[in-house]
Amino acid sequence: MNTNNKPVLSRRDFLGNAALLVGGLAVGSSCSSANRGDKRERRGEDKMKTRKLGTLEVSELGAGCMSISANYGPPADRNQGIQVIRTAYEKRVTFFDTAEVYGPYTSEALVGEALAPFRDKVAIATKFGFDIEGGSGGLNSRPDHIKKVIEGSLKRLRLAQKRSAARTLCNPLQQSRQNTRSWKEMWK
Repeated sequence: MNTNNKPVLSRRDFLGNAALLVGGLAVGSSCSSANRGDKRERRGEDKMKTRKLGTLEVSELGAGCMSISANYGPPADRNQGIQVIRTAYEKRVTFFDTAEVYGPYTSEALVGEALAPFRDKVAIATKFGFDIEGGSGGLNSRPDHIKKVIEGSLKRLRLAQKRSAARTLCNPLQQSRQNTRSWKEMWK
């Protein structure tokens, strides 16, 4: 209660209530659409629109996976997190976003495990360039660090190859020529 004897809703309570509301809406929506599922699919209403990102074609809606394994409150149960990601895929989402800093590392591992059965049918974006192991919490765009974290991300995401990568933030202390050389070497 606050000084006016009115109940105060904490951020945690607000988010919990909002999640229940959204969950209830989703369940209600899926129940009502279950009866007409065959008709909708025949008419093409369930088809996800796509967009081009360069040469990559992905679903118009993407799934951000940061909060599943950490960052806002306690992480979700691992099996529940995997199910959420797979349900997004079943709903025709083909673009998933994560980062090494989420967890750290746990989001990439969860996304890698969840998407393993349909690896060749999805696009996964991950971000890097943070000094996680150094403990500074700052940025690290040194070529040797970039190579190391990309290799770590590929392992956690269960990917055999890298198609594209992007640093989240650019470290102004690094010379751009040095970084460009390291990028070229990594993509050979």
